[in-house]
Amino acid sequence: MRYFNLFITLLLLFVCSNICYAENWEEAFNGNKEIYIDTDSVNYHNDSLYYSIKYFDNNLRADVVAIIQNKEGNAGVVSTCKLYEYQQNFINALTPKIAPELKPLNTNSLLFNANARAIEINNNNQQKSQSINKADNVDFRPYMRRLQRRIKRNWGPPKGSETKKVVVLFKIGKDGSLLSSEIFKTSGDKAADKAALMAIAISAPYEPLPKAYTEESIDIQFAFDYNVLFK
Repeated sequence: MRYFNLFITLLLLFVCSNICYAENWEEAFNGNKEIYIDTDSVNYHNDSLYYSIKYFDNNLRADVVAIIQNKEGNAGVVSTCKLYEYQQNFINALTPKIAPELKPLNTNSLLFNANARAIEINNNNQQKSQSINKADNVDFRPYMRRLQRRIKRNWGPPKGSETKKVVVLFKIGKDGSLLSSEIFKTSGDKAADKAALMAIAISAPYEPLPKAYTEESIDIQFAFDYNVLFK
């Protein structure tokens, strides 16, 4: 099965015009210190695994984000910043750099649980990226354009004043039936996530998959972007 990174921009007017990047903080406790990992930040580059962790700094009296590099079981801090700085400059913060020092990780390390979770996420991402197969020889563009219009007609975005982006992962069977759907990347807003899932559900059943495609189903990533005017 193939993942179609189909980032369809569905347009909706909001007061806020700045782009807001999703963060998915997940608890990764180590002893008495609470540490969170941003699951959206996991990134493999040049033989190193990068990810972001968040913790409360008692000296600064603020949440701090550290960008971690892991290479061959050794980890180090690339950089740190306050949480609001990370949120304001998300893309630059995640641009891979080199940690000044890498140290071996053990079960007593504050990074141990977060690092294990980052490895798990990266392995899952690699498996998904390797799922590209027979769909490469099929022109899905007309099918996807019709699918986009269908979902767009059935989308009832909630009212709000912040930029939101939801990515839904769903599976369509060969006959066009909806086999499954789930939030792939949350917006952080339950109402926005629910509206996206509802649009996918009520748009089913879809058209049968193109005859040239011989697999039994296909997985599609569909992004709902609330940043601009809905047309």
